[in-house]
Order: sequence, then structure tokens, then C-alpha cells
Amino acid sequence: MQAVTMIGMPEARIILSEAALYIANSPKSNCAYLAIDNAIQDVSTKDTGEIPMHIRNAPASGMKDLGYGQGYKYPHDFPNHMVEQQYLPDKIVGTKYFVKDDTIK
Repeated sequence: MQAVTMIGMPEARIILSEAALYIANSPKSNCAYLAIDNAIQDVSTKDTGEIPMHIRNAPASGMKDLGYGQGYKYPHDFPNHMVEQQYLPDKIVGTKYFVKDDTIK
């Protein structure tokens, strides 16, 4: 869309065709689709528990005093942008929604 807006047609057709070819030739997987559907199914049908306090946002005054966001580790402040931290509620710790398709390289 930006290419068409900024460059205009007919020249943007080249950029759009490059994007279409890139997508058409990229590896395909349905693991993201399965992950979100499984997560939605669990939230809709199970008691998945409470969101851990340390990952809750504190947009209103006083929320930090209630424990919102306390102890949160910002992943981008750590090597490789990874940090050991619980993100799932206690009731579903260990549940895996995204399972990488190893056939995709």
C-alpha cells in the first residue's frame, strides 16, 4: 500500500509483484493459526486463572501500589532479548500453544 501511495502506478506494480513473489515462495505453516485457535479455545472453555501480577500493565495511578508490574523483567534489557519469566497464569503453566513446525526451514 505504501509503495503504491508513495511511488504510484504503474511503477509500484514492480514492488507489489516482488512482495507477492516473496510471500508465494516463503515457507508455509499453520502453527500460528493452530496456536491462536487453541489459546482462544482454552480461554473460552476453561478456567485459565489470573494473569500474573508482574506482567500486568499499570496504566492508572495506584495500580503499581497493588502489585501491578512489580518484578517484571523487560526482555530487551537482557542478552538475546530473552529472560526466564512466567507469562502464563499458574493454572495453565506448562501449556504450549505455539509448536514450531520443524519441517519449515
